[in-house]
Amino acid sequence: MTKYRNIVYYKSIILFVFIFLSIFFLAPISSRISTVFAQTTDLQSKINQSTALIQALQKEIQGYQKQLDDVSSQADSLSSTIKSLDLTQKKLATDIKVTENKIATKNLEIQALTGQITNKESTISDDQRIIKYTFNSIDQFGDQSLPELVLGGQSIGEVLNSLDQISSIQKNLFSRIDSLRNTKTKLEGNRTASQKAKNDLVALNSQIKDQQAIVLSTTAEKNALLTQTKQSESQYRK
Repeated sequence: MTKYRNIVYYKSIILFVFIFLSIFFLAPISSRISTVFAQTTDLQSKINQSTALIQALQKEIQGYQKQLDDVSSQADSLSSTIKSLDLTQKKLATDIKVTENKIATKNLEIQALTGQITNKESTISDDQRIIKYTFNSIDQFGDQSLPELVLGGQSIGEVLNSLDQISSIQKNLFSRIDSLRNTKTKLEGNRTASQKAKNDLVALNSQIKDQQAIVLSTTAEKNALLTQTKQSESQYRK
């Protein structure tokens, strides 16, 4: 009878442990997931806004390119060259805006991915602590070990059923940890790809700015030449 009471006592310990885990471990996990979801949603909204702006700027670029095509079909002259340079400068300035917005978008993507990775790491750590705490808590109660309860219990079926429940929960936790690790690895790969894409965009932005500086310099030279030509024409007419 005493051993049977030990079995009931053992089962009550198991129930207490998992109630304790639900309050002190699972509730914070749920709260953290909700926070990460809200942050990810906010970042995605900003990404969508940035994407819409990029699309609008790309339409502007198409407009400048069409005007450049029209100018190139005109007779070659100093005036048409200056007009072409002005349009090129505007197009490059818009190209820079597009690139900078793409960089900002990549920063938002990296921020979102980092938040998700951190959440996965925290959840893995929590699951590992739950498993460890379960073992430690059960070991702290009762004078008899699990084998002694199984071998000496009057209701071995109840003991085995309790053990099966614990084993099932632990297997689910181990399985979730493996899944979280796989997801974390994929997220880290995506973050690495986003970081590389950002670095490429930064390099491209630098190249466009160099082109813009050349165009501005050339435009200034052509404008000076045009002013000089007009002055010469004016003096000739006098």
